[in-house]
This record gives sequence, C-alpha cells and structure tokens, in this order.
Amino acid sequence: MSRNASGTLLVAFVLTQSGICHNAQAQSRDPTVTSDSPEYCVVLMDRITGLSHAAATPPPTDAAVLSQEGEKMCIHGQIRAGILRLRRALMIMRNVDQ
Repeated sequence: MSRNASGTLLVAFVLTQSGICHNAQAQSRDPTVTSDSPEYCVVLMDRITGLSHAAATPPPTDAAVLSQEGEKMCIHGQIRAGILRLRRALMIMRNVDQ
C-alpha cells in the first residue's frame, strides 16, 4: 500500500492466472482462501459429519443446533450466515476434546 500525491491510499492487487485477486503485500505469505459458496457449505457439513462419527459422545447441543441452522440457511440461499453457523459448530466440536 502507498499514498499518492493527494494522500489517497492506494492498494495494489495482483491478478493471478487462476483469476483470483490478492493484495500485492500479501504475496510474501500464503494466501488465505475463503469462500461463500454452496459448495463450501457442503464441505463444512461433511467435516461436521466426520467429527460426529469419530466422536465417542454426541456433539454438544450448541454445536448440533448451530449445524442444523447452518445447513438450513445454506439450503435456503443464506450462504454467509449458514457458513458462520457451520464454522462455529466446528469450533465447538473441536474444542470439546480439549
């Protein structure tokens, strides 16, 4: 990032061959890929299912409710809100063992 003569903040983006824009400053680190697509909902739901099957006990009630809400939201097109709930459910399920 830099500023031009008028003091406006300039941000440089690099378009990669895959068509993904990255902040040019972030090129020194591995890029973080985020997605808010229905496919990502499915990935998260699969992870939750895998953790549920691998666990010795049922998932906490909070995680179960969040994952059900997230799945419904994803199905009804509320992708971002659904992903937020699915990710929270995953965090709860991963922290149960600790």
